[in-house]
Amino acid sequence: MKFNILIAEDEDAVREVLVSIVKMFFVKEYPFLELNVFTAINGQEALDIAKKEHQDMILSDIIMPKMNGLEFIRNVRNFDKGVPILVLSALSSDKDIENIMQSGATNYTSKPLNGKLFTAQIRVFVDFYLRRQNKYNSKAINLFSKYIYKRKVEFFIDKEEDLFEFWEYIIVGIFEQYKVQSILHFVYELEFLMIKKGFSNTIIIEENSENFYLTLLNMDKLDKKIILEELKKRGIKEEEYKLDDFFLSLLILKEEEENKETKVDEQLASSRKKIDIQEQKEVIRDIRYTIHEDVTPEEFLSELDPTYEDKIENFLDDLSLVAVDIYNLENTSSEEAKKNIQDILKYLENFNYIISSLALFNVINRSFEHLIEFLKDIDNEILQNSEKRVLLSKMLQGLADDLESWIIMLFIERKADDIHYFDASFSENCFTIESTFMAVDTSNDFVEEDDLEFF
Repeated sequence: MKFNILIAEDEDAVREVLVSIVKMFFVKEYPFLELNVFTAINGQEALDIAKKEHQDMILSDIIMPKMNGLEFIRNVRNFDKGVPILVLSALSSDKDIENIMQSGATNYTSKPLNGKLFTAQIRVFVDFYLRRQNKYNSKAINLFSKYIYKRKVEFFIDKEEDLFEFWEYIIVGIFEQYKVQSILHFVYELEFLMIKKGFSNTIIIEENSENFYLTLLNMDKLDKKIILEELKKRGIKEEEYKLDDFFLSLLILKEEEENKETKVDEQLASSRKKIDIQEQKEVIRDIRYTIHEDVTPEEFLSELDPTYEDKIENFLDDLSLVAVDIYNLENTSSEEAKKNIQDILKYLENFNYIISSLALFNVINRSFEHLIEFLKDIDNEILQNSEKRVLLSKMLQGLADDLESWIIMLFIERKADDIHYFDASFSENCFTIESTFMAVDTSNDFVEEDDLEFF
């Protein structure tokens, strides 16, 4: 998959540094992308390149000869509304930043560069690019299928915490209803081996209407014979995997196993550790989701478009209205409860839209989306039962209180060491609400014991 980046910078030394940073970043985190870096020494040259060759990302200085960055960006927006443009400039006054954003820039970062924030911003742009390819991706990553018609999710694995995020996503997310035990445990153990050997890796989850595809990159770091032996040992059939020098793709059929017992060989079963729901929640609570680099509130907010900060702070006012709806949910009749849920959803969806546009908060965004979908489809039996309705109300109020504390800590008091300090606890709270009412609302236990087996 080709990815074009245009760097417009008139100072030779700065331009060379930017090219070097970008290339190293892509080699480490997006090795499956075919990176093409274009450079320009002024706005006019950059505009000519952008007109001739479509760009997937643009990094631009402002003070340049012949055509400055503001003119360049305005001209680009005349024929390309979607390309993300990150401005890198020493101009830092509120008026300068306002002019930059009004010209059509997507984001701004100051010079001299903050390396952590700069690479985080690039990652956001690339992730948006990959998300846009999900609907019709003619160059699928996996070795099975040439075309992917639905979603694609990517996990960069550099440490055990990253690996647990992957595991938590597939167990309590999209894969819980499918028979995938053997393959997923194999993936976990293989990735854990990579981490022990000091290698980072990327897992790509792709999906079409019939199958899931798990593709592990950088397989050249491990002995191919060992991988094949482990595949055989796990009982993974030849038609369920494809292996080349660099990729390992695993196929998971979308065959629901609602009424079937999962058969696991003794060796696999003995290698797993069984945990209960509470233990799972405690583990999730201890995980710090990051974008692989800590970013403080001061660093993040200094580069943030002020309009976003205003929108988030305005949500504090909305939270008082959310609190009223939550209170009404607890004290209203079952007939009115559905309307209360819809009112609560309106505010949550608005806030989720703001968070998703920032993208650095992808974990919170994903957790929000899961919770919103749950509330949209909430069973009427829950709302008609006063005890369950009261319980749901109290849990939603706890979530709203957490959101309020997070907004104050991050955007007003700016006390947090890292903007991602809240991600894991928020995800755990969303998961708690869903799991509680899934358990309440079914005649069986929340999950079978096998569904909670961990590595």
